[in-house]
Amino acid sequence: MDAGPSRHRRCAISEVRISHDDLESLGEKLEGFGVQLTEQERVLLGAVLWLAGQALHDASPAIAATARKSGQIVVSVEGALPSIKEQFALAFTPGALAAGDGVHANINIVG
Repeated sequence: MDAGPSRHRRCAISEVRISHDDLESLGEKLEGFGVQLTEQERVLLGAVLWLAGQALHDASPAIAATARKSGQIVVSVEGALPSIKEQFALAFTPGALAAGDGVHANINIVG
């Protein structure tokens, strides 16, 4: 699957602090975007978000609990991130994520 030209972001280690307000803001934006989606697209996006949330909770219940409160989450990424379009395509390409592509991500709680 050709995802078009590569639009990689951040080539070094990047650390971003995510607050509860950031989570709420992104949720509101996704909700607004959701009205533009077909039923099939909404179901797919909802399932992907549910699975991501489940994986995060399974990996670290403390992080998931913090995300629901007023604490901060630190997201660290090392390597060049593909565009959102490319990341989404890779998630549905067998073996693509196993290769790693030199990207490592980590999520931690602050405090």
